[in-house]
Order: sequence, then C-alpha cells, then structure tokens
Amino acid sequence: MRQRRASCCSACRPTPDSCASRRCPRACSSAAIPRRSSSPRRSSSARQRNCTSSSRRCPIRASSECACTGRWCRSRPAARSASPITKSPCSTDPSASARRDHAPRSHLDSPMRHSEPATHTASLVLKLATALACAALAPSGLAAQCSAIQLNANDPAEKDDLGESISFQGTTLLAGARLANIFGVETGAAYAFRDTGAGWALEWKLYASDGANGDEFGAAVAVRGDIAFVGAPGESTLPVGDKGAVYAFQRTGGAWSQTAKLVASDVATAQDAYFGYALALGPAIALIGAPQLAQDDLGRAYVFQRVAGVWTETAILAPADGALGDEFSRSVALEGNYAILGAQATDDSFIDSGSVYVYERIGSTWTLLQELHSPTPQLGSRFGNSVALEGGLLAVGDRERVQLFRLESGSFVHEATLAGLSAKVGDDFGSSVSVSSGRVAVGARLDDAAGQEAGAGYVFEQVAGVWKQRCKLISPEQLPNDYGGASIDLEGDRVAIGAYQHTVLGLERAGAVFVHDVVGTKACLIPVQPKLDVGDGQPTLDMTLNTSTNLLGKLYLIVGTLSGTNPGLVVDGLPFPINIDTYSLFCIQQPNVLPFVKFLGFVGPTGAEKPGLHMQSPLPALAGSTLNHAFVVLDLAAGQVVATSNATATPIVP
Repeated sequence: MRQRRASCCSACRPTPDSCASRRCPRACSSAAIPRRSSSPRRSSSARQRNCTSSSRRCPIRASSECACTGRWCRSRPAARSASPITKSPCSTDPSASARRDHAPRSHLDSPMRHSEPATHTASLVLKLATALACAALAPSGLAAQCSAIQLNANDPAEKDDLGESISFQGTTLLAGARLANIFGVETGAAYAFRDTGAGWALEWKLYASDGANGDEFGAAVAVRGDIAFVGAPGESTLPVGDKGAVYAFQRTGGAWSQTAKLVASDVATAQDAYFGYALALGPAIALIGAPQLAQDDLGRAYVFQRVAGVWTETAILAPADGALGDEFSRSVALEGNYAILGAQATDDSFIDSGSVYVYERIGSTWTLLQELHSPTPQLGSRFGNSVALEGGLLAVGDRERVQLFRLESGSFVHEATLAGLSAKVGDDFGSSVSVSSGRVAVGARLDDAAGQEAGAGYVFEQVAGVWKQRCKLISPEQLPNDYGGASIDLEGDRVAIGAYQHTVLGLERAGAVFVHDVVGTKACLIPVQPKLDVGDGQPTLDMTLNTSTNLLGKLYLIVGTLSGTNPGLVVDGLPFPINIDTYSLFCIQQPNVLPFVKFLGFVGPTGAEKPGLHMQSPLPALAGSTLNHAFVVLDLAAGQVVATSNATATPIVP
C-alpha cells in the first residue's frame, strides 16, 4: 500500500507553526508557507427588508429571512451541527426537511436559444425540478447514500491529531493519532476502521505495549491485508534522544495484536534518529525511514523482510552523495523491486530544492538506480516531500505542484506536472500524494475553499493520454484550520483524506478522516477561480464540467445553492449534494439566461464543458456567503437522472 506522509511538524509540539529549523523533518512545509488571513465576513444578521427590484426578480430570495440591498439577497447560512463519533455528513433531520418550502414553478419561464437544447427537453427539466423539490421535502433516511463519511475516534480528545497519517487498503483504513495520551503525554495511538459492507466501523485501537511519554506512536502508519505497521519516531529505550521504533501488528478475526517491535541496528549512536517517521509496506517487506539519522539530518532508510514469521533487517540505504540536512527518507514508497526515498532538503539545484532517490533490488542487493529532480527546480520547492508509487507510476510532491514519472525500460521518465485548477500559492498543493488504479490523489492542506486552511483533496486521471483534474474533494463538515489533505490515500474508487486538526464534539484538534466515494462516479464539477469577488464590476465564476465520454449526448443541468450541501438530496437513487433554495430554483428555471452560462446543455464528445456564472454588476450583499454548485446528467430516453456530481464550494468575498 502506498504510504503518505503528513507535512506538519511532529517534533515541534504542539503546533506546526513553531517550526523554526529544517533540522525538524516536518519544518519544511510549515515554516516556509506564510499563513494567510481570512477574508472579512459580513454579518448574516442584516436588517430584514423586502426583496424588490424594478428590473428583475431577486434570484436568491430566502423563504425565511432575507438581507437585501438592491436586486440580490443572501439566504441565512445553515447552522453546523456537532459531529458524532462516526457518521456520514449527509445525515438529516426529517422534520427539518419537511419544514422546507421550496416548491418549484410549474413551467420554465425562459425561452431557449437556437443553440441550446431543444424545447422538448423542458418537460424533463421540469421533472428534475419537481424531483429535487420532492427530495428536499421527503422525510426519508436516504441521505445515508451520500458520498462522504467522517471517521472519528471512539474516545476523541483535544490535540490527538487523528488522521495526520493514514493508510487505506481494501476495506481497512488505519489512522494515526500520534499525540493521544494513552500511557502518558503524547504516547500516541492508531485506529483501525473497517468497511463492513453495511458501513464503516471502528474495528480496533492499537497502541504500543511499552508506550511512554513522547513516543508519538501513530506518526506513520501502513496496512496491507492483515498486517499493520505503526511508527513511533519519538520512542527511545536509551536515556538520550528520539531513536524511534516501529511496531508490527497482526489481525486475527477482528482483533489486532502486537507481534514485533523493530529498531534500527545502528540507531544507538544517533542523537535523534526518528526511525519510523515514514513507512511503506509490501508483501513480507517493509521500508522504514529515519530522516534524522546519522550526522545532522542526513537520513537513512531500512529494509525489513519477514522470513518464517520473523521481521529481520536486511538492508540499510543511504546515498553516497548525502549531505547534512538532506532529510533522506522523509518520505518513502515501495513496490516490487523498487524503493523510492524522498530527500526534500537537498541542494543540488537550489537550496532545499529536493531530490528523490530510486533504488532497485537485484537478487538480494539494493542498488541506487537513479536520482530524480524536479523538471522546474526552485529555491525551497522541497521536491520529494511526499511520494507514492503504484503500477510503475510515481507521484512526487513539489511545492504547489506534483510531478509524475513513469517507469519505462528500466528507468523513471518524467510524464506530467499536475496543478489544481483552483489551487493558489500557499495552499501546499502536494503536501500528500497517493496513486491507485492509474489515478493520482493530491492533498492541499492549506486550501481555503471551505475556510481558512481547511484543506482539500484533488483527484487526477488520464484521459486520452492527457492528465486532467477530475474532482476537488471537500467534506461539508470541514472547518477552518482543519488541514484536510495533510494526509491522503486513494484506494480504487475511494479517497481518504486526513484532517488532523478537525474539531470533534467541541474538542479542538481531535482529528478526523473523511472518506469520499466519488472517484468512480461519472461526473465532476471544478471551479476555475478559488473565490467569487462580488465587489468586482462584473463578478465571474468559471467552472469546468467533466463527465465520462459514455454520457455523450445526454443532458446536463447545473444547480446552485446558498444553503449548503448537508444533508443534500437523493434523486433517482443518486446522492445530490445540494440543499434546494430560491437560488437553486432560479438555476433550474433560467439555466442559460445571464448570469448563467451553459448551465444547461448536452454532453459533448470530450465529456468536458465550460459553464460559468457571469454577473453584470457588483453584488456586495452576497459577501460572506458560500456558493455551491453541482450538476446532474439526465438520460432523455429513460427520463431519469443517471449521474450526479460533487459540489463545488466557492467563497463569496467583497
């Protein structure tokens, strides 16, 4: 399983902001990224007044309360509920749903131009409007079908940091909580969750048999089948320094038990080795990073193999050209006969531009195959801060970018550079990476779309030989400063995103993991701009609509909301993350009349469209709100919805 590392500081406690030196292996990302202040938010308690306009109908008129100035108004934002231990953010209150008053009009009141879908589709659009309204009013429990699940500890506590490291394989998800106070201060723990088919459940809580203060058990985790490894880089059986250890666990039935404690053979001479800071696990083989081992953070890596049920150290990897502070093995990946080791602080091109070392196993000997660098190296880009490898596809984090390399004829060749369509400088895009089934998932732990540094995840896949962003993933439950995407793991059609600073039941930094089941869906909506500036002369929001090419010729319709995405709806059995309000109905009734551009259309041969929201005048009354959009795809012949997309969150700023 590919192992992803978070980019925040475990050595500089209690928060990553205290990182002041690259001697700390996590200081790299935290210290170099300036914290950004959030945009000022307007109060939602503005004086009520009637929505009137001599020139046009107010498209966002709220059914309960309206704060209007001019022609546009803002709905009251929905209150956020406390998260239970393990839940879907799509849970709903039937009585609350029944109270909604969003009945659509009985006709479409805007003509279609000759270039738009034929008028015979109007009845289907009307059917959709009716279906959406009925779904909003239905007091059913169908919201459990929604696509994001939140996993929490059964005993959350402040500053546990659950989700700073995660590993997802098959139906098992292992999440580390390195600062949990089990046997003392920051001894750490790990939580094994399992998808039972009927839903996710906490299977077991793992901890070291000899845990002690400051061990940080759970700083790194890896799971493969019924074997789990948990790193405790702060552990030390010696009186001085953090030597580190790795604990092996075996699952029998539904119970996990510790089977071994691994330490490096040459760790005794190190002041702070941090052995176990990074982990990768393969069939009967493990790769363990110790980025601070040797002289002043030079770093080493260790290969352990299981022979006759016993884990034994079989190789030590260290680059011949290593230098002080390189942090070799800060990130690791393993597949077949190839071991990947990131050294994000090498100075080959520029100071801290970073390198990645590729080792190949020939027989029983590991040999350096090649040293990779960014195709566009920069000062402090820290290429190699995260790595992932599967199927010969290697992803490497490269400060606000991700570089892809492909194994061809025995060596890794650069293939593409990935960047989020709405990612900005300072989002830390690439703070974590994962590869699975030919797709690439990327974490951006400081993304602001859901609030200041709430974080986000991205998914990319190759279409006709070109790498394209398919989705940007943000859970409706994410909060400012969650650091969602500090860890990420992609397993088939599901993506797990760690948000280790998420508040659970009022407990700050208890941490959570969000599991999204959207990668395998047929539809995805991506905002081009990260925010909508309503103070601009003509506020504009462009989007990219992606669908599978097998939906060619089918009708799509984009629907927006100012009332949030939780609990959302279920339409024709498919989850649709939109809470219907007056703005939603305006989208449905006038989908291709300004300010809406291509909100209604047919899926073209490429499966990609370029819709947008093009306002004709400033709208300051909307400032402080969040605008969400999603779309449905209708099969005209069957008369039903066949695909629904994710929701995109766009903050509205003055």
